[in-house]
Amino acid sequence: QESLGMNAKRVNTKKMKAWTGIAMVLAVFSALCLAAAAEDNTPAAWIKRGIELSSNESYEEATQAFDRALEQDPQNLNAWLFKSMALTSLGTKIALENKNLGIKDREASGMTAFDKAIEAHERAVEIAPENATVWTYKANNLAKIGSFTDNLSILNESLQAFDKALELNPEDADAWHGKGIALVYISQTREDTSRYEEALRYIDRALEIDPQTAGALENKAGILSELGRQNESDKFYSEALELYNTSIETEKSTEDLVEAWLSKGFILQAQGKYEDAVKALGNATDADPMNGLAWKVKGVLLWRELKEYDDAVNAFDKALQINPKDPLTWMNKGDALKALGRQAEADEAYAKARELGYQG
Repeated sequence: QESLGMNAKRVNTKKMKAWTGIAMVLAVFSALCLAAAAEDNTPAAWIKRGIELSSNESYEEATQAFDRALEQDPQNLNAWLFKSMALTSLGTKIALENKNLGIKDREASGMTAFDKAIEAHERAVEIAPENATVWTYKANNLAKIGSFTDNLSILNESLQAFDKALELNPEDADAWHGKGIALVYISQTREDTSRYEEALRYIDRALEIDPQTAGALENKAGILSELGRQNESDKFYSEALELYNTSIETEKSTEDLVEAWLSKGFILQAQGKYEDAVKALGNATDADPMNGLAWKVKGVLLWRELKEYDDAVNAFDKALQINPKDPLTWMNKGDALKALGRQAEADEAYAKARELGYQG
């Protein structure tokens, strides 16, 4: 998930909510995953494993799982798509960890992973060049890459990919939504909000096609907030919350339930309702105790906004049990320990973060 939100160097929670994400992809390929349940060494089983690893931010291991699927079936469209998405997320994670730290090499900026993601998606396009969804995912990844590298060329390429998707399927709500967000990324890169209104028109088109798209409502609210139209923003945040609440009441899939609680938490965060956001994220971890993102963001809100440092340390510890190699979480834990006056432990956490590559 990504949307407008906190951007402090040691926070790393959100930017702009993705218009296609792991929950939607799981729904699209649910049959694939179910078919893998009884078999451990089929391409479908490896793809299912890769999805699980991606959902816990273990992107390198996820990529390896998708490669195992491709060893058996080099033309597996789903494996190439998921591999591209995992590599894009890996590059984004690296870029976020090193953003504003003055690191210029390609690997630290995420470009090594991003390059591999683009290569993987080109293979998917070769396999299914007339598949609108493949083009939407390609555009999605390019927009994400362009936004984190401030690369206008890649962002413009993402717009072209969205246009190709819409040429193939003019009723593709995800493509209209994504095109709007790509324009927001371009505007942010240029530090010019002049295309925000155009972006809103594309998102409105997506909502005409599918009014029940909570992510589009959430992003529309975020853009309106950026434009200073707070009353309108609050209205659409409320509509998105209603949809997420409905999902929470009706979802049977654990993945979708967790996604709904996370999204609700992020909206409440954006509205400054931090206690409610922490409760929502707590519900996400209750549903899936292995969701590292929920623990990490919960820890950040407890530390930075609510000053509940003991609880923040506990949340960071949970996140680190799931992903002990995340330097940013180690730094955040160090800050929470420092606020508690536990300087020696804070120094140990800071040292661990730097050992893992943090250079702030």
